[in-house]
Amino acid sequence: MDTNVLSEVVAAEREIQRCIEIERAKSHEWIEKVKKESQEEVLREQEKIQEDLRFAKEAAQKEAESKAMVLMKDALARAEVLQRLTDETLARIIEKQLTKILPM
Repeated sequence: MDTNVLSEVVAAEREIQRCIEIERAKSHEWIEKVKKESQEEVLREQEKIQEDLRFAKEAAQKEAESKAMVLMKDALARAEVLQRLTDETLARIIEKQLTKILPM
């Protein structure tokens, strides 16, 4: 009877060890799976951030170009107005400004 009980205990212990090894293997597989999924998620997020950055850069560039065009048109319009001024008109403007700066 003692041999029978001892054999059952040894068999139970072996079964427990086998179950532990199976669970250890499962946990290792699960950890590797989670690690791989995490790495893939990080890569997806990095790609999304890069794409968002590219879109933001393109939008900022288009906005800057649009503002530059408005400024250029304004500057050209002002330059055209100034080119149409006669020498007499310019002389009067200069005199008026000089009298403000240097009172006579």
